[in-house]
Amino acid sequence: MTELSEVREPKFLPRKIRLVMGVDPGQTRDPTAMCVIEYCEGVMDHGSDVERHCNLTRGLGLQKKAERWRCIFLDRIALGTPYGDVVERVANLLSKPQLQADATKNQGACELVVDAGGVGRGTADMLEAAGLKPIRATLHGGRETNVKGPNKFNASKEEAIALLDARLNHNRFPLTFSKHLAHGEAFKQEVADFRRTVSGAGRMQYEAASGKHDDMISAVALAVWWLSRPQNPPMHQQRGYGYRPRKD
Repeated sequence: MTELSEVREPKFLPRKIRLVMGVDPGQTRDPTAMCVIEYCEGVMDHGSDVERHCNLTRGLGLQKKAERWRCIFLDRIALGTPYGDVVERVANLLSKPQLQADATKNQGACELVVDAGGVGRGTADMLEAAGLKPIRATLHGGRETNVKGPNKFNASKEEAIALLDARLNHNRFPLTFSKHLAHGEAFKQEVADFRRTVSGAGRMQYEAASGKHDDMISAVALAVWWLSRPQNPPMHQQRGYGYRPRKD
C-alpha cells in the first residue's frame, strides 16, 4: 500500500461543476465550431495527503476558495455540412455520459449556448425541435446585453470577447485547454489573427483578418460569456435592462 505523504503540496479540490457547450453555426465563410468548457468551483488545499485524508486542512486554515476553467472539447465541422447533421452532432455530444448530470460530483447537465444570429436562428430552432434546450444568444455590435425572453438574449459581442480575453489572461484562474484537443493550435492561431478595429461610427468591431476564421473564438466566447453571467440575476435584470458581469 502506498503511504500517504506528509509533505504539504497545493491541490485543487472541486466542489461544484458546470459544463457549457458553445456553438457558433457556420455561415458562408466560417465552418461551424463547438466547444465545451468545464467550470469548477472549489478550494485550493495547501495541506498534505495525511491532513486531507483526516479532514484537517479546513480547520488548519489551509484551504482557499478557487476556480478552474478548462476547455475539454473543441471542434469544427466542415463548411457546407447540412445543418441537420450539425444538430445531430450536437445532440450526440450532449448525450455522452461525461456531459450528463452527476450527483456524485455535484455536476449539472451540460448547458447549450448557440449564436442565434443569422443562420443560427434556424439551427437553434432545429436544436429545440430535437428536444434540446438551447440558450439563444444573438451577438450584436452594441455594448449592452438584454434579455429578450426565456433563454433568449441580445448579447454584446464586445462584452463576450472582452470576457474571453480576460479569462485567457487571468492571473489566478485562467482558461486552460486540454492537451488532447485536436484543434488547440488552430484556436491559438485564430486568436493571433483576430482583429479589433473601430468603425466610422466609433463602435468596436471584432472579426478575423481577411481570409482567416474566428468560428472557434466565437464558440469559446459564448461559453465563457454564459458562465460569467450571474445565475440568479435580480428581477429588473431578468426583465431586460442588462446586467454587469461578475468581477473576480
